[in-house]
Amino acid sequence: MERENNRMTFKFPQNNDDQRTSKEQEHSQEETNEVEKEQQKDVQEHQDGYEEATETNNEVTLETDSKEVNKTDGQNKEEDVVENQSALHNETINVQEKRREWEQLEGNHYDTVSMKKAPGLPFHKKRKFNFPKKRNKMTIPFQHIKMTGLIVLALAIGSLFGLPLLQVVTTSSPTDSAEQWMLSNEEESAPVQATEQSVSDQDVQLSIDVVQAGAFSTAEAGQSSQQQLESEGYSSVLHAPASSEHVFLYVAVAASGQAAEEYLPAFEADGLDVFVKSLDLQSTNAEEEQQQAAEEVKQIIEQALTSSEINSSMTEQSQSVLQSSEEGTALYESLSGALENAEQEDAWMQTVVNFDGWLSSL
Repeated sequence: MERENNRMTFKFPQNNDDQRTSKEQEHSQEETNEVEKEQQKDVQEHQDGYEEATETNNEVTLETDSKEVNKTDGQNKEEDVVENQSALHNETINVQEKRREWEQLEGNHYDTVSMKKAPGLPFHKKRKFNFPKKRNKMTIPFQHIKMTGLIVLALAIGSLFGLPLLQVVTTSSPTDSAEQWMLSNEEESAPVQATEQSVSDQDVQLSIDVVQAGAFSTAEAGQSSQQQLESEGYSSVLHAPASSEHVFLYVAVAASGQAAEEYLPAFEADGLDVFVKSLDLQSTNAEEEQQQAAEEVKQIIEQALTSSEINSSMTEQSQSVLQSSEEGTALYESLSGALENAEQEDAWMQTVVNFDGWLSSL
């Protein structure tokens, strides 16, 4: 199309019968221009509205369909405009007829492609979430109820039959059976206690305190320490009991419970590392004569450790019993020397050690 000063030029055929005056031609041309502007304005508004509607569509199928419809409508509009313009150029325009034609075209256009009849846009559907189904509340099944009832019924039946039996048992005399049981136990334990008492009467036990200055794994090591103490003026004796693998070095002997008061302060003042230990001497397998000799030796040792006077003495039979063995002879000699020199502590320590050796040999 060619426009000059927003006006279109048309060639009207020269017809003598239909010639108009210049004013009428100008008036008709102005009306034609106004109609054309209104038509273009309406077409543009409709095209803009339709394009906005198609842009808001989110689905691909409807969007493509809208574009195709828009494209075909645009092509039809352009073809109509070209045809109308060519007709205006080649034919004399009747304003009234053209107006009716444009109104018909406009009405048909809005009827065919109307926003009301145009395909509607789908609404955006919200995504549905599949929430987990709520669990039903815990219910007690019938089987559990039935089982509980059976248990309660069993307890009731047991109590019904058990209580009478319990009463029958409790009404009997339990004291009689208890007394009989105690009497039988006393009769059985009587000979055992008698034998134990006889054995305990025969055993000889002597408990004394010794002041220990060392313990050694070999006799040579003990002898070395003993010589060192004797060079410093201390009395000492080595003891190798049968129940131990060590050799012990004693520097003093006293009655049970008296060594801590009599000897520890003096030894600690001299700087000796000593401690008090309880020593238990006992005979278990001694014969009657040996038991008598052991009892006489025990009394002499206890009197020597507790008092300055010794009133006990040994019989000839006990002396012969001691001299019948090597361990007994050593005990008899050390005891005789201690009785002659009662003030010598090392003599009594040696007598205690020899007494333990003789009792262990029985």
